[in-house]
Amino acid sequence: MPSPVNRTLLTNILRSEWGFNGFVVSDCDAVSDVALNHKYVSSLTEATALSLQNGNDLNCGTTFPTNANSAILKGLITESQIDTALVRVFKARFLLGEFDPAALVPYTSIPASKLDCQPHRDLALLSAQKSIVLLKNRNSFLPLRKDTLKSIAVIGPHAKACVLGDYSGSPSVSVTPFQGIGAKLGIDVSDGTIEAETAIVLSGVPKLEACGEGGSQIGYIKNNTYVGYDSIYFPEGVDRVDFRVASATSGGTIQIMVDNPTTGKVVGTVTVTGTGGWQVWTTISANVSGLTGKQKLFLKFTGAASIYLFNINWFKFYNSASNSDEFYKW
Repeated sequence: MPSPVNRTLLTNILRSEWGFNGFVVSDCDAVSDVALNHKYVSSLTEATALSLQNGNDLNCGTTFPTNANSAILKGLITESQIDTALVRVFKARFLLGEFDPAALVPYTSIPASKLDCQPHRDLALLSAQKSIVLLKNRNSFLPLRKDTLKSIAVIGPHAKACVLGDYSGSPSVSVTPFQGIGAKLGIDVSDGTIEAETAIVLSGVPKLEACGEGGSQIGYIKNNTYVGYDSIYFPEGVDRVDFRVASATSGGTIQIMVDNPTTGKVVGTVTVTGTGGWQVWTTISANVSGLTGKQKLFLKFTGAASIYLFNINWFKFYNSASNSDEFYKW
């Protein structure tokens, strides 16, 4: 049974057994999936009614607002059942102070430096460490002992890349597996590795707009807007860059630039078209040259005025001669 209509999970277990009194939100487009992909019901109207009745209070997408009225008119759901979901959602918003003046909401005075402070980073690290589950430790191979190690190899396309899962946001500091292992063993791995990825903001140039859409790790690029990273190291031989992009609107031209997004050297150009949706993904490629050593890298879009071009999920570098995904992905 699809999760948005699973009363056993969302109501019987979550609310009755566990005592949860907040609201439940679906994954993006999961309610529409109930009808369109899972084929559990025959229409979006039915999917809306069943989801609301069984404990899914809010959907990420447009299925609820588009189909709730028809569900009422067809007698599939009552207004009081919709009110139950609304009360849960608005109660949370009231508790967060969304409808109060900012001066009355203590959260608004917490600076970013407090959120991204070392004690909080330490807590996040501890949480990650405590969540690891070791399924098997043959012959007590782990933990490794620094005093007995003669060599260690970090292998694979993600060895020198910090690859985050979907919906992960953009950390201010990132550490690749190669960097983390080197730091743990006391080995200097600074030469030839990707340093902390820092978005660059220049006066007079629009910066990257944060993305709230599912699946994006980088964000939106609109007309005359760029995404940039500082101090990225590229080994010799990079000659192609790939983008995984989505766009609900028309396309344009993306320039791959180094040094500066307005006056820097253009090392590659690609023309792209819209994909029809912010989460309808396609991969495009551009040939590049001159990406060797430590660079400031930019992707700059030029297109029609005032349009959003891309929800960029990642971009990746290749060496065509090796025909392998051996370089870096963001």
